[in-house]
Amino acid sequence: MNESPSPSLVHHVKDMMLATFDITTEDAYNRAYVLAATAEGWGGEGKLHLDWARIVKKELGKSHPWRSEDERQSFYATRDAVVQSYERLIQQNKRGRKVS
Repeated sequence: MNESPSPSLVHHVKDMMLATFDITTEDAYNRAYVLAATAEGWGGEGKLHLDWARIVKKELGKSHPWRSEDERQSFYATRDAVVQSYERLIQQNKRGRKVS
């Protein structure tokens, strides 16, 4: 049985998209619906605690113009810092160092 995603979750995600990107209301609604439906497929109440701001930015960041260049730069700088941290951790493990 396929159920529709929570209307409040779809609305919340759509509003994030509209605030962050230059996107039509219809496109934002459709994309929010798909993301919310996917999250609900994961089950449980966990979908409410996902980092929706990060998910929205990751999903739309390359395909839609950002409303704020500062926000775009901050998002990608944070993402790059996280990736570099993971890469250092992986390299330390490959060299047999204990990671604490």
